[in-house]
Amino acid sequence: MNQITVTMVTNKFLLLLILFVSLNSNKLFSQSSSTSLEPINLEENWTNNRPINGEKRVGILSYTKLKFINPEYLTVLIPDSESDFLCLSIVSLDGRYSAKLNYDISKEAPGLIKLHFPTKHKSKLRKYSPEEITVLASIGSNCNTSSNSFVLTTWDKDVSEDFFIVYINTRNQASIIAFENNEIEFEKDFSKIESDNYLKVAYNQSCKIPMKYIDSKIKLFIRERKRSFKIDIELPIKK
Repeated sequence: MNQITVTMVTNKFLLLLILFVSLNSNKLFSQSSSTSLEPINLEENWTNNRPINGEKRVGILSYTKLKFINPEYLTVLIPDSESDFLCLSIVSLDGRYSAKLNYDISKEAPGLIKLHFPTKHKSKLRKYSPEEITVLASIGSNCNTSSNSFVLTTWDKDVSEDFFIVYINTRNQASIIAFENNEIEFEKDFSKIESDNYLKVAYNQSCKIPMKYIDSKIKLFIRERKRSFKIDIELPIKK
């Protein structure tokens, strides 16, 4: 009789322990997923003048099936690095909206980070699809250098394991080229962006690329072709 009682007490204790661990695990997960990193600064502009962007590399986004963006949060995939800052440049396809944001990531662990995007133009930006407003994110010791590495961002809650998309602004034919050991492993032409809603001012071409080509052994380039000339622009992306 005593042995049966001890067994029942032990089993009851184990069940309570499992329940306690389960509840606290869920709580910790929900807390971490609900918190977001605040920007150090935000400079944004909405204009009807539609200025032309001179940068070739305009955006790098993780592939998503979202129909419209949620202009309150972004998600970024931070690699294992010693970088102190995350630098974001956001621009709409029609050139009306542009923004610059900096985040302090010096104390952040590698992985997915939810970013708060405190824009004053939420009602306007909600009308854009992910292809109609793009983000170029980089990490480094500061945000005033062109030597920083790019990282993946998304308007969705998670980064796709399958594809990412590069957005560029050029009148020339262009392609993405992946080199490994000085040999071409992958090459794909950019396609012209089709939009019935907005003029293509800030960027006009995109290319969907498998995630496996973001690798330390592979170097990515944007190759522009104009007549007999070829220009390669490096695209250093980390994950």
